[in-house]
Amino acid sequence: MRWLTRMTLMVWLWRRYGTRIRITSLYMTAIFVIQLVHDEFLLFVKLSDSLQYLGLSFVVKWSIQIVLLMGCCLHYKKGNLKARQVHLVKQSTSPFAHLQHCKTLQSRGDTILYGLTKKSDSNHSNDLR
Repeated sequence: MRWLTRMTLMVWLWRRYGTRIRITSLYMTAIFVIQLVHDEFLLFVKLSDSLQYLGLSFVVKWSIQIVLLMGCCLHYKKGNLKARQVHLVKQSTSPFAHLQHCKTLQSRGDTILYGLTKKSDSNHSNDLR
């Protein structure tokens, strides 16, 4: 039973956040690879006693990381915007869209029994005959 609960939770999380999980894992992998390459370059600079491109390597490293981070943020915002647009389209094409903003819903029976206005009572009383 625990296994089934765990798997159900994992499937639900993957379906809901699968794209974000993939993008975040790619981002983390890219940062890890950039760090490895930069560390190798720093080791090379240390062994060769050439400090010519040391400052430039840090600028390039941080620039790539900032571009990757901005790309992830833009991808997330684009996904959120797309989800909102889909939600608005679903909301506007719904045949019950006019009821979504009502505080309470009242049926014909409610209006007959409790009579909101005299005009509505007379109209509904004709429906019962």
